[in-house]
Amino acid sequence: MDAAALALSIILLAAAAATTLARGATHPADQAALEDLRKSLTNPDALGWPDDGDACAWPHVSCDRTGRVDNLDLKNAGLAGTLPPSLPSLAALRDLSLQGNSLSGALPSFRGMASLQRAFLNDNDFDAIPPDFFDGLADLLEISLANNPRLNASQGGWTLPRGLADSSLQLQALSLDNCSLTGGIPDSLARLTGLQNLTLSYNNLSGPVPAALNGSAIQRLWLNNQQGDAKLSGTLDVVATMTGLQELWLHGNDFSGPVPDAIASCKELYTVRLNNNQLLGLLPPGLAALPALRELKLDNNNLLGPVPALKAPTFTFSGNEFCAAKPGEACAPEVMALLHFLAEVQYPNRLVGTWSGNDPCAGWLGVTCVQGKVTMLNLPGYGLNGTVSQSLANVTTLSEVNLAGNNLTGRVPDSLTRLASLQKLDLSMNDLYGPLPAFSPTVDVNVTGNLSFNTTDTQPTDAQPNGESPRPRPTPGASAGAGGNTSAGGIPGSGKKASSAVLLGTTIPVAVSVVALVSVGAVFLCKRRASVPPQAASVVVHPRNSSDPDNLAREGRGRGLPGHRPAPAAAADGEELAGRGGRRPDGRRRERHEPGRQQGQHPRPPRRLRRVLHLGRWPVIGCMQCMHPCVSQMSLVSRSLPCLFSHIRCCRYKRKQYMGSSSMCTTLCFFFFSCSALPVLLPLLLCSALLCRYMIFFLHWW
Repeated sequence: MDAAALALSIILLAAAAATTLARGATHPADQAALEDLRKSLTNPDALGWPDDGDACAWPHVSCDRTGRVDNLDLKNAGLAGTLPPSLPSLAALRDLSLQGNSLSGALPSFRGMASLQRAFLNDNDFDAIPPDFFDGLADLLEISLANNPRLNASQGGWTLPRGLADSSLQLQALSLDNCSLTGGIPDSLARLTGLQNLTLSYNNLSGPVPAALNGSAIQRLWLNNQQGDAKLSGTLDVVATMTGLQELWLHGNDFSGPVPDAIASCKELYTVRLNNNQLLGLLPPGLAALPALRELKLDNNNLLGPVPALKAPTFTFSGNEFCAAKPGEACAPEVMALLHFLAEVQYPNRLVGTWSGNDPCAGWLGVTCVQGKVTMLNLPGYGLNGTVSQSLANVTTLSEVNLAGNNLTGRVPDSLTRLASLQKLDLSMNDLYGPLPAFSPTVDVNVTGNLSFNTTDTQPTDAQPNGESPRPRPTPGASAGAGGNTSAGGIPGSGKKASSAVLLGTTIPVAVSVVALVSVGAVFLCKRRASVPPQAASVVVHPRNSSDPDNLAREGRGRGLPGHRPAPAAAADGEELAGRGGRRPDGRRRERHEPGRQQGQHPRPPRRLRRVLHLGRWPVIGCMQCMHPCVSQMSLVSRSLPCLFSHIRCCRYKRKQYMGSSSMCTTLCFFFFSCSALPVLLPLLLCSALLCRYMIFFLHWW
C-alpha cells in the first residue's frame, strides 16, 4: 500500500515538473506580445496576470506543446485601453475572444495570422480598421466586428475589403452589424461558398442584394435597419433562391416588388421579418405553408389581397392594403380577378396606390362601374408591362377593355372570348403576337400596331397562356378568326406600324432598279441610233397667202437621199439672204422644219421656249447636246432642276432630230436627276414615314 502511494506521488511530481517545464518554454515573441498587451491597457489588473513568470501559466492564456499561445480568452473582462501593434506576433493563435470590453483606438492589422480561426472583437469601441486587416487569414472560420459604431466613422465609414474573399475562402460566419459599413453588398461574398451566417444590420449599405449570391448556402441573413438615406432596395428574387435560409431579417429597408413564389422552397425558415419596406402585391400561397415558420412580420408595406391564414405564433400584418381585416377571409371575385391582372402587368405604382380594399368601384384608377358593376377597364398609355391576364374573364360584367399604347407582350388569352357583355377590346400599339382568338362578331377588336401579330411565332407553340391545346398559326393574309371585327377589315395587324416601313423598304429599291434598267436600255438605243447619219434639215418656204394656188410651198429634200431635186438658184440665193435677216426677199418668213413634218402640223414654240433652245443664252440645246451639261451639274440638285426642265422642253419640240424618242430621252434625264436628288429625297421619305407613324400613335392614344 505504501509502495502504491509512493508511486502515485512520483507520477504527480513528474507531471507537475513537465507542466512547469512546458510553461517555462513560452515562445519569446508570444511572451513579448502579451507583455505589450498588458502595458497598453489602462486597467491591467483586470487581467489577473502576475508581474513576472511564464505567460503560458497566466489566466485566460493557453499554449500548445511547443510553447506557442493558441488561445486568448478575455471576453467580458472589463478591459479598457488599446490593442498593441505587436498582437499579430501571436502567429499560432487560433481563438481570440475580446468581445464585451471597452477597448478603443485603432485595430491592428491581423495580416499574417494564418492560424487564426475565430476572432471576436464585437461590442467594443474601436474607431479605425486598416485596409489589410483581413489579408492572409487563410484559416479564418468566424469573425465578428459588430457593435463598433465608430469604426472609420470620421472617414465616412468603410467598405468590405477584397482581401476577405481572397484569403478567407473557408469563412462560415461574418458578423459586421453596426460598424459603419458603407456602399453595397460586394459580389465577392459569393466566393465564400461555405458562408452560412451573414449579418450586416444597422449600417449604411445601399443597393440590391447582388445576383452573385443566387443559390447561396446562407442560413442566417440579417440585413435589417440600414441607417443611410439610401437603403437596401430591389426585389427579393435572389433571397428566395437561398433554400437553406432559417432566419431572414430584411425589415427597415426599401425592398420593393412582390414576395416571390419561390420563397415556398425555403422549407427551413422559422423567422421572417419583412416589415417596413415597399413590398406590394399578393402574398404567395406557399408562404403560409412553410412548415417551420414561427414568426412572420409584414407590417407597413403595400401588400394586397387576402390575409393568409398562418399557424405561426407571431404574425403581424398591419399597415397594408389587404382586402380583408382578418386572416383567412376571402376577397370579392372581381377584386381577385383585377388583382391577378395587376400582378400580370407587374404592379405599376400608379395603380397599386389606388387598387386597395374590397370594392373596385371605390375609386380604383381606370375602373368604371355602372350600378356597382365593373363595366370598363380603361388603362391606355399607362406603361403596363407583362401580359394580358386571363383572369379578366372572371369580371363577367366587362363591356369594354382599353389597354392600347402599353408594352404588353404574349398572346391574347382565349378566356376573353367568354365575356358575354364584351363589346370593345382595344389592344393596339403593344407587342402582342397572334393568333387572335375567335371573338363574337359583335365585339370590336383592335390589335393594330402590334409588330409581331400574324408573323412567325418565336414562342413555343405548345405554351398556351390558358393551358389549352396549341393552335396552328394562320397563314399570312388569312382571316384573324371566325368572328370578331378588327380594325383592318378582319385581318389583325394589317394596319400595323410596320406597313409604312415595309412599303418603303420594297418600293424604293424596286423603283430605282426599274429606272436604272430603263435608263441603260435608253442609252444603248440612243448610241445605236446616233450611229445612223441623220437627214439634213429641210427648208420649207410658206407663202404669205396659202390660198393662192400659184404660191405653192416648195420643199427641198436632203442631198444624197432618194428623191432629191436641187432647188432653183434664185431660191437658194433668197434663202441665203434669209439666213441673216430671217426673211426672204419677197417678204416671206423662213422656218426650219423637222423631217416628215407637214405644213401647219405643229405650232411654233413660244418665245420663252425658243429661248431655252438657244445655244448662246442657255447651256442646253437638243437631246444629245444638253445631256452632257446635265450630267456635269448632277452634283447639285438645285442646278440640275433647270437642266431637267429645259431638257424636257427640248425633247418635246426636237424629239426626232437627235434621239428619235422623247420618252427615252425624258426617262434618261429623270434617271440622272433621281440619282442626284436621291440623297435628299430618301431622308425626306423616311422622315415622312416616321411622322406618319407617330401621328397614328398619337391618334390612337388620344
